[in-house]
Amino acid sequence: MIGFDGSPGLAAQLEAGLARLVTVFPEHLAKPTPPAPFEPHQAARNDQFDAIVRAHKRDRLALPIQALIWTGAPHHGFEQMHLRRLAWFVPTMLAAWLERRIGANDLRFGPDDIERILGSTIEVEGWLPWTQDEYDALQAFFATAIDAALATALPPARPSGRPAEDGVAVWSEHGPSVPLEVLRVARTLELPLGPLVTRWVAEPSLDHLLEGVLDPTTSAKHVLAEEAVADRLGEAFFAAAGERALRISKAEKIVRRWIDRRDDF
Repeated sequence: MIGFDGSPGLAAQLEAGLARLVTVFPEHLAKPTPPAPFEPHQAARNDQFDAIVRAHKRDRLALPIQALIWTGAPHHGFEQMHLRRLAWFVPTMLAAWLERRIGANDLRFGPDDIERILGSTIEVEGWLPWTQDEYDALQAFFATAIDAALATALPPARPSGRPAEDGVAVWSEHGPSVPLEVLRVARTLELPLGPLVTRWVAEPSLDHLLEGVLDPTTSAKHVLAEEAVADRLGEAFFAAAGERALRISKAEKIVRRWIDRRDDF
């Protein structure tokens, strides 16, 4: 699990969390009756979608989610799927994300894919009807996920190649911030981010927080627009010196700007 491998114990808890999600997300509605007859090529894609699902009913976590996306099934694929039917695929999506599975064209399954899958249905239904057991299991899973992401050491920082801003070099790590990915996926599933941000801010090291705020590659970092984040950075500034103090100060200013503009996001 790339980015979640800093603690074997937490990695094992994540695996257990996935298994728990499989038990509480059991509902799988039958495919709907189409409003009109399919063209032969459409029926073939639908049949392919169903065949892949049937082959993995006993092991949802191994279901090749990207293969389902690429079938392009026009009616009972993911596009505007009934939310209770879609719920059956939630553990699959989270497993594919944690494992960074690669499909055709060497593309990894990530937060953008989850947002696209859920997005069209949420636009129609307006909300995610998790049962209380599903909601509780998701919250527990993401609490472990943020802890596991924070337990993984960042690789050495390197210049991003972008010009310095306000006299402070812009740094970028190897890939997007994994804790930010956790918040992005949790937000997509309409879970509260406050408890996850609180766990992040309580981390003794500021390395992940600075990466999350200053990383120029991640557009979703505005989820850190919280007073607790700005206060944590402000406190840390007085214990730092040199370039690190400048980076912390810059990060605090950025977060406070986000807070002022929060309604625009």
